[in-house]
Amino acid sequence: MSPGCRVLLLLLLVFPLRVGAFFGWFTRKSSGVSLSQKAAAPDPRTLPRAPFEMTTTDEKFLAEAKHLDLSPLDSCHYQVVAQLRASCTDMSEEEIAKLGVSLFNCQAEVEGRRTYPCTEDMTLAECTSPMDPDTWNAYHIVSNRARSVCYATRQLHFRRRTELTVNTLVSTAMNQLEAMKMLRVRGMMGG
Repeated sequence: MSPGCRVLLLLLLVFPLRVGAFFGWFTRKSSGVSLSQKAAAPDPRTLPRAPFEMTTTDEKFLAEAKHLDLSPLDSCHYQVVAQLRASCTDMSEEEIAKLGVSLFNCQAEVEGRRTYPCTEDMTLAECTSPMDPDTWNAYHIVSNRARSVCYATRQLHFRRRTELTVNTLVSTAMNQLEAMKMLRVRGMMGG
């Protein structure tokens, strides 16, 4: 079996639903509804506002991110920001302060210093009360920049997800083009 046939066979086995959707236009029947009878698209101004938010549990991206050369601090920031349930903009001041504790813990862990547990069900006072005055001042400096770190990390995460998506699309398009070429060659041989 030629390498091209193996690729096509692999694609058909791995992507049966997508391939079916791709070749579905061969067998598609007319719905009997003319274009003028179909419902018009809604006016975009009447649709609810939908700000950009990323799915934070995208295992595929996180697996891909492991292959990137991220510093331990960047990796920690990714993990902390990925666990957020709200957008950086919509977080309350207490949520930002707790994010500050988590980001401070990232820095402290990288430096081999003591970290301070801070869970959702803890109050901010419970998160910061074990800190001595110098540590609290350092936490406060990080906390004042927590929203900016959140934005920067989300933007970097988005950029890398976009690059991964574009690379996947290019690869899929190249595979589909190769499959179409093989079908055309077979059609010429058989017809």
